[in-house]
Amino acid sequence: MSAPIIYPISDEDRQLWAEQNIADLLETADLPFARKIQMLEEMDEVIRSIHQGNLPPSPDEHTELRW
Repeated sequence: MSAPIIYPISDEDRQLWAEQNIADLLETADLPFARKIQMLEEMDEVIRSIHQGNLPPSPDEHTELRW
């Protein structure tokens, strides 16, 4: 199997990509903080479903100690 061919990004495409990133960042900056947290939680659920729960627990997930 041969290595994939990777073409360099044109200066025009690079500029368009940068402009879109800035637009996305500005749009996200306008969202309320609670909505940003909700979006992160939704992304976490999607990631866990993709990996079928085979991810280590996140730092905010606590397990009860059993003595």
